[in-house]
Amino acid sequence: MKFGRGHSKVAPGGASSSYDQMSGLEKLMGSGVVYYGMPLLGGGAGLVGLVLGAIAAFIIERQFMQAGIYALAGAVLSFFGFIHGMQLGIGASPLAALGYFFLADICLIVVWS
Repeated sequence: MKFGRGHSKVAPGGASSSYDQMSGLEKLMGSGVVYYGMPLLGGGAGLVGLVLGAIAAFIIERQFMQAGIYALAGAVLSFFGFIHGMQLGIGASPLAALGYFFLADICLIVVWS
Protein backbone atom coordinates (compact mmCIF):
# COMPACT_ATOMS: atom_id res chain seq x y z
CA MET A 1 0.00 0.00 0.00
CA LYS A 2 1.37 3.38 -1.00
CA PHE A 3 1.73 6.19 1.47
CA GLY A 4 -1.23 8.54 1.44
CA ARG A 5 -3.57 6.15 -0.33
CA GLY A 6 -6.98 6.13 1.21
CA HIS A 7 -6.68 9.63 2.62
CA SER A 8 -9.54 11.90 1.72
CA LYS A 9 -8.94 15.12 -0.17
CA VAL A 10 -11.90 16.70 1.56
CA ALA A 11 -11.33 19.10 4.42
CA PRO A 12 -12.92 18.31 7.80
CA GLY A 13 -15.86 20.63 7.15
CA GLY A 14 -16.82 18.82 3.95
CA ALA A 15 -15.49 21.57 1.69
CA SER A 16 -12.62 20.72 -0.64
CA SER A 17 -9.31 22.31 0.17
CA SER A 18 -7.99 25.24 -1.84
CA TYR A 19 -4.55 23.60 -1.48
CA ASP A 20 -5.68 20.88 -3.92
CA GLN A 21 -6.55 23.52 -6.51
CA MET A 22 -3.16 25.25 -6.41
CA SER A 23 -0.57 24.64 -9.11
CA GLY A 24 2.71 22.92 -8.32
CA LEU A 25 4.68 26.17 -8.44
CA GLU A 26 2.24 27.85 -6.05
CA LYS A 27 2.58 24.95 -3.61
CA LEU A 28 6.37 25.20 -3.73
CA MET A 29 6.37 28.96 -3.24
CA GLY A 30 3.89 28.62 -0.38
CA SER A 31 6.22 26.14 1.30
CA GLY A 32 9.14 28.55 1.13
CA VAL A 33 10.96 26.88 -1.78
CA VAL A 34 12.74 29.26 -4.14
CA TYR A 35 12.13 27.69 -7.52
CA TYR A 36 12.69 30.33 -10.19
CA GLY A 37 16.43 29.64 -10.45
CA MET A 38 16.05 25.91 -10.97
CA PRO A 39 15.15 25.99 -14.69
CA LEU A 40 18.03 28.39 -15.32
CA LEU A 41 20.56 26.12 -13.63
CA GLY A 42 18.94 22.93 -14.90
CA GLY A 43 19.45 23.56 -18.62
CA GLY A 44 22.56 21.57 -19.56
CA ALA A 45 23.23 20.64 -15.96
CA GLY A 46 26.12 18.33 -16.79
CA LEU A 47 28.06 21.01 -18.62
CA VAL A 48 27.11 23.61 -16.01
CA GLY A 49 28.65 21.43 -13.31
CA LEU A 50 31.84 20.93 -15.31
CA VAL A 51 32.26 24.62 -16.11
CA LEU A 52 31.45 25.90 -12.62
CA GLY A 53 33.54 23.18 -11.01
CA ALA A 54 36.55 24.03 -13.18
CA ILE A 55 36.16 27.75 -12.44
CA ALA A 56 35.93 27.08 -8.70
CA ALA A 57 38.94 24.74 -8.75
CA PHE A 58 41.09 27.25 -10.64
CA ILE A 59 40.08 30.09 -8.31
CA ILE A 60 40.92 27.96 -5.25
CA GLU A 61 44.31 27.18 -6.80
CA ARG A 62 44.78 30.89 -7.60
CA GLN A 63 45.07 30.19 -11.31
CA PHE A 64 42.95 33.16 -12.34
CA MET A 65 43.92 33.12 -16.03
CA GLN A 66 42.54 29.59 -16.45
CA ALA A 67 39.46 30.50 -14.40
CA GLY A 68 38.89 33.48 -16.71
CA ILE A 69 39.26 31.28 -19.79
CA TYR A 70 36.68 28.83 -18.44
CA ALA A 71 34.38 31.72 -17.54
CA LEU A 72 34.63 33.00 -21.12
CA ALA A 73 33.85 29.49 -22.36
CA GLY A 74 30.85 29.46 -20.01
CA ALA A 75 29.72 32.80 -21.45
CA VAL A 76 29.86 31.44 -25.01
CA LEU A 77 28.12 28.18 -24.09
CA SER A 78 25.47 30.09 -22.18
CA PHE A 79 24.88 32.62 -24.94
CA PHE A 80 24.12 29.87 -27.44
CA GLY A 81 22.01 27.87 -24.99
CA PHE A 82 24.25 24.83 -24.45
CA ILE A 83 24.12 25.62 -20.73
CA HIS A 84 21.48 27.60 -18.81
CA GLY A 85 19.12 27.51 -21.77
CA MET A 86 15.81 25.86 -22.51
CA GLN A 87 16.67 25.65 -26.22
CA LEU A 88 19.63 26.17 -28.51
CA GLY A 89 19.84 29.49 -30.31
CA ILE A 90 21.58 32.82 -30.45
CA GLY A 91 20.99 34.77 -27.25
CA ALA A 92 19.27 31.84 -25.54
CA SER A 93 20.39 32.90 -22.05
CA PRO A 94 21.95 36.37 -22.26
CA LEU A 95 21.84 37.19 -18.53
CA ALA A 96 23.75 34.05 -17.58
CA ALA A 97 26.24 34.77 -20.37
CA LEU A 98 26.69 38.28 -19.02
CA GLY A 99 27.34 36.87 -15.55
CA TYR A 100 30.04 34.55 -16.87
CA PHE A 101 31.54 37.44 -18.83
CA PHE A 102 31.70 39.63 -15.71
CA LEU A 103 33.34 36.75 -13.81
CA ALA A 104 35.92 36.44 -16.60
CA ASP A 105 36.56 40.19 -16.38
CA ILE A 106 37.13 39.97 -12.63
CA CYS A 107 39.51 37.03 -13.03
CA LEU A 108 41.50 38.80 -15.75
CA ILE A 109 41.67 42.02 -13.73
CA VAL A 110 43.14 40.01 -10.84
CA VAL A 111 45.71 38.49 -13.23
CA TRP A 112 46.79 41.86 -14.60
CA SER A 113 46.92 43.69 -11.27
